[in-house]
Amino acid sequence: SLIWEPFFTTKGSGRGTGLGLSVVARVVREHGGRIELLPSRMGTEERPGARFRIVLPGAQDNPAEITEPIVGRARRVLVVEDEEAIREMIRTELADRGYQTRAVASAEDALAAIDAAEQPFDALVTDVVMPGMDGITLAHQLCERFPRLSVVIVSGFIPERVDDLDPAWQVVHKPFQIEQLATALRRALVHRALDDEATGPRTIPPPS
Repeated sequence: SLIWEPFFTTKGSGRGTGLGLSVVARVVREHGGRIELLPSRMGTEERPGARFRIVLPGAQDNPAEITEPIVGRARRVLVVEDEEAIREMIRTELADRGYQTRAVASAEDALAAIDAAEQPFDALVTDVVMPGMDGITLAHQLCERFPRLSVVIVSGFIPERVDDLDPAWQVVHKPFQIEQLATALRRALVHRALDDEATGPRTIPPPS
């Protein structure tokens, strides 16, 4: 069925990328589960939409001891993604890896979260194509305010704007596996740490 294919959508222009369901299906399969489209009375003018059932394997009675260290080490990460399914998937997966994550749906919400935060964020993970300000513009604005901010760009629409990307940023193309994103985030944080070590501390300018 076409509903599982990336970029397939029945929404009007500008109302969705068609990636949400394909990403959810891939994550479910990677965890050994399955996702099913359920028959229902939904999908009519009175009740638009569809219902799905996700089946995941249960935990083992005696799970093996986890020896891999938590890689996040309480780093604070701001996730900006307008597709709710993808946003929640990124947030929960990064939280499971030890990151303190805050997830918002737009660049404007991200700016508000930055201004309200008691502590600065260590990294930004952002989509590119969103209503309002796009993710690349957001990343440039935040890096001007916070030069130590690590950035991961997540999108299927990058090639035409490749010249706008900072060489220090990491790029992950949709659709992606969560480990690709986790690896890109680690690289972005390491790159920034090495840069800070080489150049010394920098003064963060106050917001304009």
